[in-house]
Amino acid sequence: MSKKDYFQIEPIDEEVVTFADDFYFKLTDTQVKAKMDALRKRQEFVYRGILHFGANVRPECREFIYRIGLMIDYCYNKFYFPIPIITHKRFIDLAKLMKEEGLEQIKAGNEIHDTNQELDALNQEHLVDAIAEKLGYYEHALECITYEENLEVGYVMITFITLYSDEVLIRKGK
Repeated sequence: MSKKDYFQIEPIDEEVVTFADDFYFKLTDTQVKAKMDALRKRQEFVYRGILHFGANVRPECREFIYRIGLMIDYCYNKFYFPIPIITHKRFIDLAKLMKEEGLEQIKAGNEIHDTNQELDALNQEHLVDAIAEKLGYYEHALECITYEENLEVGYVMITFITLYSDEVLIRKGK
């Protein structure tokens, strides 16, 4: 999908995002595990992707990644429609595309990846803002997420919002 295609879908509304933010960040760790198990049954490769991103961070950040993964999944399924199964091939294709785009940026002399620019291009302002606000709180007020982990969460957001938005576009025939 082209970046401009994301502006052809209506962004998830603030009410859905606020509910998801409140709900998923109040769950106990046991409840998060149960929700992750349910996600595995519906979206095995999304589940695996979330685990992959959470594998190389500290437990505090891992739990944060699980919660935002669940939050993104909920928001898309609630606001648009039940998202079809996202396949392993879709993950691989997106990873290749992101790597190619990163190499193009380096060749163009931009050695720093602009996560904010990537997120803005996805046209999900309420969702991105809610996660970014929560991330800032976890990083600065609670001091339980490091700067490097913050970057990892940015990649999680880009990956999953892109995958889910692509499914919405495909389903709408864009």
